[in-house]
Amino acid sequence: IAKATDDVQKGRTQKARNALTVAAAADPWSPEALLWLSNLDQLELVVRGESSEVRKSLDSALSTALDRAGEDPAVYRLVGGQRMHLFQRHGRKTDLDSAIEIFDQVLEVQPSNVEAMTYRSWLNYQSGADADIQIAAWEEVLVLEPSYPDALVFISIALSNEGRYSQAATYLDELRSSPVREDILGIVQQRGLYGEVYGEARYPTILEKPEPSLEDLQLEPDIGLEAANYLLLSDKDERTVSAIKIYRAIIADFPTHPEALSREALLLWQTGNTTLLDRAVDQLNLAVLENPNNLEALLSRATVRAGFDPVGACSDLESINAIFAATDLTPEIQFSIEKV
Repeated sequence: IAKATDDVQKGRTQKARNALTVAAAADPWSPEALLWLSNLDQLELVVRGESSEVRKSLDSALSTALDRAGEDPAVYRLVGGQRMHLFQRHGRKTDLDSAIEIFDQVLEVQPSNVEAMTYRSWLNYQSGADADIQIAAWEEVLVLEPSYPDALVFISIALSNEGRYSQAATYLDELRSSPVREDILGIVQQRGLYGEVYGEARYPTILEKPEPSLEDLQLEPDIGLEAANYLLLSDKDERTVSAIKIYRAIIADFPTHPEALSREALLLWQTGNTTLLDRAVDQLNLAVLENPNNLEALLSRATVRAGFDPVGACSDLESINAIFAATDLTPEIQFSIEKV
């Protein structure tokens, strides 16, 4: 297995597979080598797409691993997790059903296993099961292990989908106060969960108060920016005003915040009003003066300057080129630069 690990790290997949096959045959009681083999098969499915040959190999490895595991819940959790990831990647119902069945088996041995409870409910939720039942299951998990991040994210998603944004925000508050794995953060970011939940939950306060503060909104600057972006993309009547109120709340506490200054300035510029254009330019000048290496501030100022000061806009673009390599810039940013 150690040799196979070294081969995988060096990209010698077939050599790794051969070594693991030898290891699996040498110790007919251990599931470890088979779990490694199934990981190689899963990686191959990700790279190549569905393949009946690879599928057959993977199913055989996982089945034999479970046979060798006895009642070891750790192995069942690993196999259940693999089946779950396969379902999420390829959408095959057989993987979904297998994962749920495996987590059921874990819970027969360990009724309070929070990982199995959390992911069985998540898979049930994804298959269309009653949301309230799954929410209750995640609440039970959080009684057993408060701040368990996976349960906090899944219950927040379910509550958000039900339109229960204030409750979802409470769980996201807990999530943000705890250490969180990268894969869980990825789910939050991919779904735009912070923006949606806090944007919706704080919207009544934004409408009610002429000049809400960050304390009124119970938001930190980074979450405030996500909420403002969500509201701008929504169909709400007061979406632009709401976003501006959030930006101004951030600026009130952090007067040189580059993203808040830049984003409010762009909204002011888009009105076409001369007075507001002057204010936008002043704000962007401040953003760049205080944050000379900030990409968003430079690009925002270049965008506004392009209409009346092309030399200044080019200067901002040259600053971007001097600070950032092309490989550091996303395709969207590169497109915006080309457009300016």
